[in-house]
Amino acid sequence: MLNQGYLFEEGRNLYYPTGRMREICNMIGEQDFVAMRLNSDIEKLRDETSETVTLAKRQGANLIYLSVAESSQPVRATVRVGRIRPLHATATGKALLSLLNPEEIDALLMQAPLEKNTRRTITSRSKLVREIETSSELGWFFGFGESYPDLAAVSVPLLIDNSAYAVTIMGPSQRIEPNAAKLAERLLPLVKKYSSRSLPASATTAKPRARKATTTPSRKSAPAK
Repeated sequence: MLNQGYLFEEGRNLYYPTGRMREICNMIGEQDFVAMRLNSDIEKLRDETSETVTLAKRQGANLIYLSVAESSQPVRATVRVGRIRPLHATATGKALLSLLNPEEIDALLMQAPLEKNTRRTITSRSKLVREIETSSELGWFFGFGESYPDLAAVSVPLLIDNSAYAVTIMGPSQRIEPNAAKLAERLLPLVKKYSSRSLPASATTAKPRARKATTTPSRKSAPAK
């Protein structure tokens, strides 16, 4: 890397990327066609809902965030591009799992323990599969305080060029949970626009079976769901 001009040495055993490295990284990022296609929609959703909106993809037994349009509200969900999160405790993960068949879901969940992050985290594979099946009938997925107590999210899966993605609206539970169905209605047009998977007829009217929020968001920016 040093000989090719991608790194330079700054002191003993300290190395930093050069402008050449940044140019290569920028070129790679510009080839992320899916993220580029959806970025304007993600930003528009952020502006319409005033909440953080993300695009993610499954990576093994986890998910990885590919694009983020962060809310400007003082209390908001925050997440960095490239962050890895578990599938079972997030609305995003459930949306991504929904594009697999039950056998694939079970095999995938066997690869990683279903860790209990909060009292609302689902740690039973059979219960998680049942929730995914129920939410699939709605056409959208939710996570209410399962990753962090004060955070909630709604998500939809997109099947683009035979690859699974998920777009998610996330934020403090007190704002997201009472408005989950309305926020999901904002997401559903993306499925029709981008995905080759058809929606059930009930997708725009059904509501999740979940309790209302009982937690209060902190005054600082909260970590992402």
